[in-house]
Amino acid sequence: MSTSTTAARRTAPGLVTTGALTGLAAGVVNVVLFFVAKAAGVPFEVAMGGSTQAMLFAQPLVLSFVALLLGALLLKALARSPRGVTIWTAIAVVVFVGYTAFAFSAATTTSTALVLTLMHVVVLAAALVRVVPVARRAVGG
Repeated sequence: MSTSTTAARRTAPGLVTTGALTGLAAGVVNVVLFFVAKAAGVPFEVAMGGSTQAMLFAQPLVLSFVALLLGALLLKALARSPRGVTIWTAIAVVVFVGYTAFAFSAATTTSTALVLTLMHVVVLAAALVRVVPVARRAVGG
């Protein structure tokens, strides 16, 4: 086993922990955004399955946490390959664009779509600023 492989395995659990903690922090930021936007009159209603559903404040917290935890697990698996972090970053950007498009198609108002997009930006930025650097250090690149 090479030194870099040993180092990557030793720090890999740190990557998942970082993803979970970063997801929790991004979720808290998104809950604050939710309440600020709600106080400003943003309805947070989305069209799902032919009906309109109101979003609950817990959804941004849970979804931010789950997204970054799953992202960190995928990054942990991909980081073993030489271009794994780059591949993961490309996947993260594609997922971000897809979910942003979904936000605009499902939101009942433009203001809701814009705030949901901002929440997605928070999660992507958190991943790129906090989780990716941990992965790069873990694989020595």
